[in-house]
Amino acid sequence: MIGYAQLWAASPGDWVAAGVAWRGLDAPITRRRSGLAERAATLRTGWSGGAATRAGSRLDGLRAQLGTILPALVETDQVLAEFAGRLRVAKARLAEAVALADRSGVAVDRRGGLRAVPPTWRGPESGVLPAGMGARPAPAGGAGAAHSPGPAPDPRAGPGVTGG
Repeated sequence: MIGYAQLWAASPGDWVAAGVAWRGLDAPITRRRSGLAERAATLRTGWSGGAATRAGSRLDGLRAQLGTILPALVETDQVLAEFAGRLRVAKARLAEAVALADRSGVAVDRRGGLRAVPPTWRGPESGVLPAGMGARPAPAGGAGAAHSPGPAPDPRAGPGVTGG
């Protein structure tokens, strides 16, 4: 299981690179297998008897064992590439969730710590006023205009200056 901080830190590209490295071992292993086959053939032409037969069998056994590794290398590459893909999706979902939290007034750090962020002044046209500023005034001449307290003060403008 991957924790929050680990997910932020994880690099899908590193997992893909690890898979490629595993798959890259197929060429040296194939060369080694070919070398063992050549040496076994040379051995058979220049040596005879029981010891030669056992040595040739041993080389053939080593060559066969190396052959069984090749599919595992490809499978390892595929598993790591699939994990990297799922990691990309998880990181994207995490980024979306953190962005949603941020838009909702909750800051989430890369370790998973949370803190409330007060809403910021976005201007009178947004309808979002700083805390304690009251409700947005009703439009002039509209419903409730007779009871409107007037325009809300713009906190950026200084004391006694109203926005509008």
